[in-house]
Amino acid sequence: MKPQRSRQFELGLQLGFLDNRLNVELTGYTMKTYNQILNGTLPQSSGFTSVVLNRGSLGNKGLEFVINATPVRTKDFTGP
Repeated sequence: MKPQRSRQFELGLQLGFLDNRLNVELTGYTMKTYNQILNGTLPQSSGFTSVVLNRGSLGNKGLEFVINATPVRTKDFTGP
């Protein structure tokens, strides 16, 4: 058996505009998991009931995008 392993990569960007009243964040990622341990069933005619396999793999990718804004800012008040 081999141990389960994961590899991931993430890259992000954060930008501020208009004296940081408008902020934009962009993040992209990818992840792959391999050598997953899986349980499998066997036919009873084989003389065994199950087998443990080291063959699974799973991957996912994603993109995140966030916008933050402060539309009103004075010395006495800051908007959402």
